[in-house]
Amino acid sequence: MARYWPEADRKRPRLGKAGLLVILLTVLAGCAAADDTPSPSPSPSSEDPAAIADDGPKAPGDREIVPPEVRTRNGVTRVRFDLGNVAIGDPPQPEEFMSPLRGTLTLPARSSSTRARLIVIGHLRAATCADSSFRYPCGGADSIRYDAGMDYLAEKLAAQGYAVLAPDLAPVFVGQLARGGSYDQTRAWRRVVLDQVESLSRAVDQSEARKRLVGSDSEADARVRAVDTSSILWIAHSRSGMMIRAAAEEAAKAGITTRGALYLATAHDVGNNEGESLDDPPLDVPSLGIVGGRDRDVPSDSVQWAAAHFGVDRRSPLAVATVGSFGHTQFNAAPELADDRLDCGSKPASPSCPSGEEARALMVTTAVGWAKAVDDASFPSFMTDAATAVPSEWLGYRADWFVHTLAPRRVLVDAAQEPAARALKTEDASVQRCRIVDLMEPVAPGTTSCPDDSDVVARPGGPYLLADWKPGGTLSVSTGQPSTAARTVVLHLMPFRKSDPAGVQLDIRVASSRVALGSDTPGLRIPGVGDDGAKTTTVRVPLPPGTAGASVTLGSDTSAGGVLITGMELVTSPPGTG
Repeated sequence: MARYWPEADRKRPRLGKAGLLVILLTVLAGCAAADDTPSPSPSPSSEDPAAIADDGPKAPGDREIVPPEVRTRNGVTRVRFDLGNVAIGDPPQPEEFMSPLRGTLTLPARSSSTRARLIVIGHLRAATCADSSFRYPCGGADSIRYDAGMDYLAEKLAAQGYAVLAPDLAPVFVGQLARGGSYDQTRAWRRVVLDQVESLSRAVDQSEARKRLVGSDSEADARVRAVDTSSILWIAHSRSGMMIRAAAEEAAKAGITTRGALYLATAHDVGNNEGESLDDPPLDVPSLGIVGGRDRDVPSDSVQWAAAHFGVDRRSPLAVATVGSFGHTQFNAAPELADDRLDCGSKPASPSCPSGEEARALMVTTAVGWAKAVDDASFPSFMTDAATAVPSEWLGYRADWFVHTLAPRRVLVDAAQEPAARALKTEDASVQRCRIVDLMEPVAPGTTSCPDDSDVVARPGGPYLLADWKPGGTLSVSTGQPSTAARTVVLHLMPFRKSDPAGVQLDIRVASSRVALGSDTPGLRIPGVGDDGAKTTTVRVPLPPGTAGASVTLGSDTSAGGVLITGMELVTSPPGTG
């Protein structure tokens, strides 16, 4: 059953305390079904020094440069290009590590009225070579092309008029660490991607640069000239999600703006363990995240990362959804990738095990719709108006959402702040600040772990405020300005100690308004079958017009329970209407 999961080597597997038994049972169930499951390429032994290179790629100087391969079909032109090698090592010896500078450019039909706006796709990290090892070069064969695994998406986007650049990043991801050590993948990723963007920009205006990129194909030549490289919409899968902020900031220095981002099951550091810092906040551009509900690789990183920064003021919408029962590897169509959902490999497609084709159809609809929404500023209302209910589905699949609240809002509780616990007054209740930690990782000094007696499997992350109450117990926080009309109470939380088998029952009060939330409410319900564990979810509680209470109170009149709170907000009426 041994294999290398695509992102597993970013750090050791991260399991919440209460989740160890559940995940162990899941693995055992997967092994029991393995006789009928197609196996991925054989994995090298952990003692094999070639399994994971200690450092980065070392493309040979005499590597054969492959001429551009151009294909036009159904009105879309696809170019596989190779621009030679690029030095990606750290100064003062950048030539210590060399990567091929190659990828896929997908171009739409020419338009007489508009130029094709640029989308850049960063693919996942997975084994570079056919023997499941992470190294470059691969010996007698070329490395696996995961940029080609995104052709299905690039071609659909190109059919909508976009130019899509998908760099080959497999060699960049050689090595175990995303950051630090003798080789910095973040710097290498930025260099490879932005060198290709720069090459494309030159090709728009210079015939020699076009010939190098697309060869002598006259149709590709004409289509390149119609590309607009002044801005980028980033689509990042898996480990590429950690990289786009630095790349976007570097691109901005060259006058290239970022107009939006789509985070696809992205990997992030959440600052939970020793030596790990919380990743910087998401780019303040229109941003959407999608994670599969059965992702066995990074099932919660993007949710917990975005939620950890909920207190940061944003001008642009941001939402991250955990959707259906999709996995991690399904979003890349490279045939070398096995299904990461251990209990789905031998089963026919079903709601509990949707197929790879369904996953990619979901991604096409999401990406095409999001690209248009970014261009037209036509975002779903729940992303821009906190008085709008958070949906329970995405494109027909169950979805749990974290949604960043835009202004006007008042942050009442932010668990990231040291005094946060003191902001809550308790009656027959308790509150403490803690983290869900990974027992497989050294815990950061000074970290207080949440007690290991939860009723719910919770994904690692935090800090959280663990709020526990007895029947009739309450916790309350001042609204600060009782004269301001309140529209909505927003909670970012997850269940910890359930009130009944389905989840947590919770009552919210502001002044004379009381709203009872049932245990089937997203954010309070127990994760469904196949989910790895609870993660921060946004709950919005609308209030009657004119509500102006001095505090927000939560608890339950009838039952005990507990939740992990990331933050609480009060959304007020727009200026001039309250």
